[in-house]
Amino acid sequence: GMFAVYFPELYEDYSQTLGELYDGDDTLRPIFDGGVWPAVSFNFPPNAYTKIHTDAGNKANGMCPIFSLGNFDPTRGGHLVLPDLKLIVEFPPGSLIFIPSATLRHGNIRIRPGESRTSWTQYAAGGLFRWMRYG
Repeated sequence: GMFAVYFPELYEDYSQTLGELYDGDDTLRPIFDGGVWPAVSFNFPPNAYTKIHTDAGNKANGMCPIFSLGNFDPTRGGHLVLPDLKLIVEFPPGSLIFIPSATLRHGNIRIRPGESRTSWTQYAAGGLFRWMRYG
């Protein structure tokens, strides 16, 4: 719902393009009912951590939701790092952010020993949109 509210044109592009993809092949379906992203990654504890990176295979102008879970002190670790924006953001359990992961470098800071952090991210490969547009 948040994707549709905050990024309505992009949501419509995902919904329409991927809807046509699913309609054209009954072996394909969205991961979650009512969702538009065709892929999800789960990063499990004890220390779900990522180095600074971009997800170059994702839709270049797309958005990826990143959700943080766990039992850690967000003032001491688990921060979201966005070096292109020169930002380090506290990202406590229960936080959700949408970023253009294909073009914006991102990662997170490790948590302390004895704590746990999980994250999940949804995304769409840019190739799916090119396939639908150009056959």
